[in-house]
Order: sequence, then C-alpha cells, then structure tokens
Amino acid sequence: MNPIVHGELGWLLAQKLASRRDRWLVTSAGLLPDLDGLTILVSEDAYARWHHLLTHGILAAVVISGALAAVANERGKVLGLALASFHLHLLCDVAGSGVQWPIFYLEPF
Repeated sequence: MNPIVHGELGWLLAQKLASRRDRWLVTSAGLLPDLDGLTILVSEDAYARWHHLLTHGILAAVVISGALAAVANERGKVLGLALASFHLHLLCDVAGSGVQWPIFYLEPF
C-alpha cells in the first residue's frame, strides 16, 4: 500500500486530538511500520526477505506506540490512537498484499 494512504489514515484517526503535534505522532505510528522497507536500499532480495518482518509485528507496535506516547501531550490518547494507527497500517498491508506476502505479527516470539 502507498505510504501516503497510510499517513492519511493515521491523520484521520487523530483528528479528535487537540494538539497538532499529537496528531502528527499518531500519523507517524501509521507510517513507521514501513521502516523495514528501507531494506530496499540494500537490495531487492533484502527487501523481499525483511519487509513485513522487522517492523510489522506486535513488538514494533508496542515500542513505536510507547515511544510516540512518551513525547505526547495527551499520552493515554496518543498511545491508544498510535496502536490503532499502527494496526490499521497492518490491516491495509494485508488487504493490499494478500496471502502472497504475509505479515509475521508474532515475530520474534
């Protein structure tokens, strides 16, 4: 799925937050799962192997959402919305990629 769409969906989720900064943090939670997409800079093989694996799981969801909430104004709301935004990213990836490119949600457990 297109990163622009991930960002737009995260921004829409965050619209009830008072602070623009908090809205950007929630939006970031919808974009950051694609950090593992930077493996394309190594090679196409690395991208095919590691994208949807490194930052598309529950561990990344907790770490990313927790880190974003830690610097937020409304920490509790941002934590919940960041988790929602992160998981919306995963849902869109599953819908867009299908079973041919699975997400390893429980990796590394």
